[in-house]
Amino acid sequence: MVLSVVLSGPLTRHSLLYGYNQGVFGGVLVMNAFGKHMGDYTENSTKMGWLVSILELGAWLGTLYSGFLAEIFSRKYAILVNTAIFIFGVVIQTTAVTGAGHNSILAGRFITGTSSCL
Repeated sequence: MVLSVVLSGPLTRHSLLYGYNQGVFGGVLVMNAFGKHMGDYTENSTKMGWLVSILELGAWLGTLYSGFLAEIFSRKYAILVNTAIFIFGVVIQTTAVTGAGHNSILAGRFITGTSSCL
């Protein structure tokens, strides 16, 4: 019982952060500073589509491994692992300040997406 209460916090945070990440990214795409940093990725609709949809592509991959992860570690610990993966993906996105920032954003969003399926 105590473990369930303790693990409900990370699960709640994970769900909240996933929705927040999805909602905020639409606003980020139209920011002038983001456009200057990303260059062609905010002007080309195909590349912008990749920025948006790669999170869902990662989620598709996450559905493939999440069942196995829950079977091996139990669902409770798999949730903790996925929360750590989510945080890692967000850190990659927020530290994308180099000239190749679009690659970091794409990788971070993909990693974040893989963690959202449990």
